[in-house]
Amino acid sequence: MVEPIQELREDLHRFQHLLSRDTLLSCSEEERASLLENSRRLLQRLEAVGGSVLTVGLLGGTGVGKSSLMNSLAEASIASTSHRRPHTERVLIYRHEDVPLPASLELPSPGVMSFPGEHPQAFLSESDRLQGEGAPRSLSPSLAISYQKGEDSKGPGAHDRQPLDNLWLEISHRADLIRHILLCDLPDFDSLAGEHRQRVVHFLEHLDVIVWVTSPEKYADARFYAFLREVPKARQNFYFVLNKADLLFEGRTIEAGYGELGKVIARFTAYLMENEVPHPLIYAVSAAESQSLGSLAPWNQFVHFRHQIFQLRDAREVRAIKAANLDVEVRQFLQVVDREILHLEKMREALVELVKELEGEREEWAAAGRESLDLWLDGQFRNVTVDLLVDPSHLVGPGYLVAQAVQILQKWSSTSKSVESGDPPPMHEGAAFLLQSQMERLQDRIVRRLLHRGLSAAVLARLDDMNRAGPDWQQFAGRIREYTAMRLRDQKSAGPAGFKFLQMGIYTGLFVLFLVALAGDVAWRDFIRSPDVSTLLDLAADVLLTLFSPKGIAALGSYLILLALVGLRFYRRYKKSLQHRTQKFIESLKRGLGLMWEEELQSLIQILNERRGELEARTREIASLVPGSRKD
Repeated sequence: MVEPIQELREDLHRFQHLLSRDTLLSCSEEERASLLENSRRLLQRLEAVGGSVLTVGLLGGTGVGKSSLMNSLAEASIASTSHRRPHTERVLIYRHEDVPLPASLELPSPGVMSFPGEHPQAFLSESDRLQGEGAPRSLSPSLAISYQKGEDSKGPGAHDRQPLDNLWLEISHRADLIRHILLCDLPDFDSLAGEHRQRVVHFLEHLDVIVWVTSPEKYADARFYAFLREVPKARQNFYFVLNKADLLFEGRTIEAGYGELGKVIARFTAYLMENEVPHPLIYAVSAAESQSLGSLAPWNQFVHFRHQIFQLRDAREVRAIKAANLDVEVRQFLQVVDREILHLEKMREALVELVKELEGEREEWAAAGRESLDLWLDGQFRNVTVDLLVDPSHLVGPGYLVAQAVQILQKWSSTSKSVESGDPPPMHEGAAFLLQSQMERLQDRIVRRLLHRGLSAAVLARLDDMNRAGPDWQQFAGRIREYTAMRLRDQKSAGPAGFKFLQMGIYTGLFVLFLVALAGDVAWRDFIRSPDVSTLLDLAADVLLTLFSPKGIAALGSYLILLALVGLRFYRRYKKSLQHRTQKFIESLKRGLGLMWEEELQSLIQILNERRGELEARTREIASLVPGSRKD
């Protein structure tokens, strides 16, 4: 069994790795912590598999004679058979004194006691005290029990002071023929006292073999089979005892009794097979009859049952029994993976459907975005774009001064304060509302689709990641502002080609004409005939003299007026060219923003496909831990 145990060990290590990576979406933080702790305990138990001692537990409901069967097996009154039900309040462990308890049972302050007085007897009462009840009616030499002299009539002194919440009480013996067996009598699992069932559940992990005890009155009890299905043990390690079978013979002939017993055994077998026990091994016994000094009835299989339980098993067989139980426990423990795979598959199916729907809605999405963006770009944005694109540096001389003057006036005008900073205007409220509504509807659809898949609360609590997968309006609005501002800056810096050279050429020509008008024909003719320093100085002197004359002042005034008119003309021409460029700019901006809007949907589709791929990868990784074809 080394290989199966190693396989279980590897599965648990891989499961712990998945937990440490937070791979299981369907588990909350508390569940992951609990699963991690339970996996550590299972690993510890796997490491401890070995030894030759087998722990056998007697398990059953109230009134089935479980304690009587325990006493019959031990051939001593070690378990109370009181008619008050439930009577066995704690687990009673019957152990050879030279055989230590398994490591898993080594807890502080266990209830340990030996038999006081001259007779090997013990009695577990409801007050959890041992009291002498007289010698048993029969004592097998093979079960000779060692005892210690008590210091007084109260029994074994300090050993009989037990905390009420102890899980078990231990009885030691010296029967060497069964030193390899730990015999355990468990509380009634169907007791009205809830702590009894809890004690049974908590003790189950320590059992290697379970003897399910019932009676003709209770073998059809649904609670018996419900509890049986929940016990994570290998079914081949189950034995079933129909105790009190003598009741089937009371008031009947031997033949009728055997007929009734056969019917009960057949029905009992059918019930067990219906409840995941394919080949049940059933013994019909009467524990009360086995405690008498007389011979047993032919139908009483107690001797065969006792031999089956107490037979000497070698270490390999004991290890195989323990390993088979652990295999069932580990596989059942790893069934949490089935739930995870189910949730992952539901999420994957939801994502596949979403992607398919979104692929078919591309045109509708793009049209809705264009309509909303047009509402903004063709309205408020267009009205201020020309002013936003004005850059006085594209004008020179008087045109530059005109542009600066207009901008100063615009800063004081109430209609232009929105573009004072040069930033693009905020999106129109109607357009923003339409775009935001589209995104929110898409986001809500993702959440609703996952919610309608019936995912667990833990998965739903972790849907924030899926929510973030959808379009985020604030991020998209920020991207629009950044993109629009960048395009405005680029458009603003790109002035009309050759426009500055044209302005400088015209302004230079006007200045030359102004100089010609000031100097007069004679001075210019002399300078042209003899272009030297002397004639140049004469020309400059004539210009200065004329400038401060009435003629010169008139010429200067005309020149300045002409410059202003030309500058205004250039400014108007610049604004007109901006209007033409604005139309092209807005059309280009529409295309750019439209692509950004379509990219939002494409990005979402890509993210959903990536999420689907991640889910499929997780499913493949986790699926390797699904319980395989090995059966109980």
